[in-house]
Amino acid sequence: MAESLMFSLAESFIGKVASRAVEEASLALGVYDHLRDIKNTVSLIKAVLLDAEPKQRQNHQLREWLRQIKRVFNDAEDVIDDFECEALRKHVVSTSGSIGRKVRRYCSSSNPLVYRLKMAHKIKDIKERFNKVAADRLNFRWTMTVTSPI
Repeated sequence: MAESLMFSLAESFIGKVASRAVEEASLALGVYDHLRDIKNTVSLIKAVLLDAEPKQRQNHQLREWLRQIKRVFNDAEDVIDDFECEALRKHVVSTSGSIGRKVRRYCSSSNPLVYRLKMAHKIKDIKERFNKVAADRLNFRWTMTVTSPI
């Protein structure tokens, strides 16, 4: 069976969330549990996507649901990319930054405490949005293809 575009997007997102850089950044920022919950929710959504996408042509509500998922995926990937950039920036600063530069950074808009708070809010928002689209899938009545484990 050919994989759908949305299914591939979900797989890519799960891979990014599971990466070591994102895991380390989320632990440092205190949002690891939220990202783990998001990953679990995306896994559930991914299980529905292969059955949902072919049926979207006949169901406008389902088509809109898939659009909403795509928007949340795009926003969530932006947050994950921000984590990866922050981890790289932190590495560069810690290996080549002077004490004066570190003090200026702490007092600037890229203050680690401000960043942590900002990212925690973004992660919470993404988590809520994923939970909402996951719950919305219950509005659709279609038979899902179930494969039994061998």
